[in-house]
Amino acid sequence: QYLAAGTYTASVTLTDSLGHSASGSTQVLVSPALTASAGAQPSSGTGPLSVNLSGSAGGGRSPYTYSWALGDGASSSSQNPSHVYQSAGTYTATLTVTDANGNTATASAGPVVVAAPLLLNASAQPSSADVGDTIAFNTATGGGATPYTLHWDFGDGATGSGTSPSHTYSAAGAYSVRVTLADAGGAATEARVAVTIAVPPTVKLAVSPPAGDSPLAVTLTASASGGTEPMQYRWDFGDGASLSSNAPSAGHSYSAGAYTASLTLVDATGHAASATAAMVVAPALVATANVSPGTGPAPLATSLDVSVSGGQGPYTYSWDFGDGSGSDAAAPAHVYEDAGVYRATVRVTDGNGGEVSSSVTVTVSAKPDSGGAPSGNTSTPGGQSMPTAGVVITLGLLAGLAVIAFGVRLGLPRLGLRPR
Repeated sequence: QYLAAGTYTASVTLTDSLGHSASGSTQVLVSPALTASAGAQPSSGTGPLSVNLSGSAGGGRSPYTYSWALGDGASSSSQNPSHVYQSAGTYTATLTVTDANGNTATASAGPVVVAAPLLLNASAQPSSADVGDTIAFNTATGGGATPYTLHWDFGDGATGSGTSPSHTYSAAGAYSVRVTLADAGGAATEARVAVTIAVPPTVKLAVSPPAGDSPLAVTLTASASGGTEPMQYRWDFGDGASLSSNAPSAGHSYSAGAYTASLTLVDATGHAASATAAMVVAPALVATANVSPGTGPAPLATSLDVSVSGGQGPYTYSWDFGDGSGSDAAAPAHVYEDAGVYRATVRVTDGNGGEVSSSVTVTVSAKPDSGGAPSGNTSTPGGQSMPTAGVVITLGLLAGLAVIAFGVRLGLPRLGLRPR
């Protein structure tokens, strides 16, 4: 047994029984003990982590062969392999070196510590607000290697740090807030959160129509600007009724009187704005038509008028006498020439645009007889009635007179007379 490395000459002498001898020698090479070493860089990081492994051998007799067991089930026969550790965990890579003599030596690299990937989520509460409101930011972190460092860029030139900073914006706009997370191993990631800032709300209120006759149906419409959605509309109609809704308009019916409707607009951040609108509602428009006389023989001369109450002056009038004629006077006079039953109607329009109609009946009888047998009436082309018997008598008289005159003209020459 050779205890030290080196080159040795071993010799042997052989002598037989007759005394004859022979000798021989050989060289023996004793190699140093085989050694192995291994390393890994980097030895820690966030997965997936790429690691460079290095192996070397000493002593023994070359050439050497290398065999790696990488600790996650993978292997390699390269002297200096690279390997990616996908999952978080602690790994030890083992190198086995074999020399030409068949001797082996082992070495380990590691431990290699692989952390879970960095996780970062950011939020803002509220994410929509008005100028001057305070926004609270928060983060949820994980993975990597602690401790963490967080840096905030609020998008308006201001910056911050920590896991839960707050910030107030002085101008309306849409901001993209960025937060960067760095871990102890130098790994980094970032997240963004959107913040919308509005000017405080203002509101205007319009009413349509602003005046009219009772009962008056109106529509109140709000025009809002600024503020943060959703908006709440709180209506006070001024007559004891109220309504709360998310709609920017509301309908309501009013009786006669003067009213002031008010609106309070409240946005999602609690900021409020208000507006009012006035309206005047006149009493209901009422019209009653009158005629004098309402009955009589043709031609019948009548006086018509209308009694008006409520509404809002000035009033305009439109008469339809029922016989094809009309008038726009308040109290017209009219003559019904023919017998019949007529319906005279007046339409009254007031200053608010309200309209109402009223009618009256006029009964016109036939013209009384002037003489002759009351054997019935006949109608003239103009629509007037005429006694039938009177017509017959008149035509007979005219025919008789014509015959007498003709006979006289024939008889005078025979008598030697000349007509004067």
